[in-house]
Amino acid sequence: MEVHHIDGSLLLRFSGTHVATAASLGGNVHVWSELRSAFPKPRGKRRKRHIQSDYSLVLPPVTEPSATRVVVECKQYRAPDARVFTDAVADYAKGRPAAAVILVNYGPLRDDLRARVEEEVRDRVWFFGLFRPGNDTALSDFRKAVRAMLPPPGARPAGVSAGFSTIAVDVSGSMEDVLESPAVRRLIELAAASSPGAELLAVDTDVRFRGHASAEDVQRLLARPRSGGTSLPSALVGTDVSAALVVTDADGWSQLAEAGMHPRLAVVTDRDETAVPV
Repeated sequence: MEVHHIDGSLLLRFSGTHVATAASLGGNVHVWSELRSAFPKPRGKRRKRHIQSDYSLVLPPVTEPSATRVVVECKQYRAPDARVFTDAVADYAKGRPAAAVILVNYGPLRDDLRARVEEEVRDRVWFFGLFRPGNDTALSDFRKAVRAMLPPPGARPAGVSAGFSTIAVDVSGSMEDVLESPAVRRLIELAAASSPGAELLAVDTDVRFRGHASAEDVQRLLARPRSGGTSLPSALVGTDVSAALVVTDADGWSQLAEAGMHPRLAVVTDRDETAVPV
């Protein structure tokens, strides 16, 4: 997958953003946020002659509604609103006639939501509640639903590398609580699994552990004591960070920025909010 950032920034605009492109045997799959298309009589009260889903996975031509293969609508309701949710999926299913329509909610969902959807589109509609980091069941079921609607992966586009060359994890004292977070640990595990050839580094003012992107070495890294200060530019001197993942906090991120070191991806954590990818 190629992410279409601009100088390292990815802004999801309400007017629509081409987020990424992935090669498949059926042609390129384009990932869009806020992709808008005409729909004359939507049921949802806030939609007027258009539908605009949070995320769309589309084959060419992108502007053709029938080319959309997956629609994802994201809700953050504490308690489910059956009318709002079923109106949304009905509009998207009718307006994107070849797409699977998936509504995810951070909070719980009612068991009868799918039965409330019109029969003509019900077989293309899925609901996932408690969709949040750490809920592996919901995340796994979501992945299966998405993959079932997409053609198999194809050759990687020219110039796009697989995974990360280096995964560097800040193990200074300020990361003590952060690296106990299940969400952060899972992120590091997934990064290692997707980059089997990567070098795995534990860093603070120097490299404290050097290993491979294997499950065993990830656990060895996470078991290391976290103490002392941070000087990531010193620890990573000589490392090509342009293809690296760096997990650090705001202080470590500031150090990298001031030194002009720009990793491929930085996950910058906050002691109160745990993990905020930037």
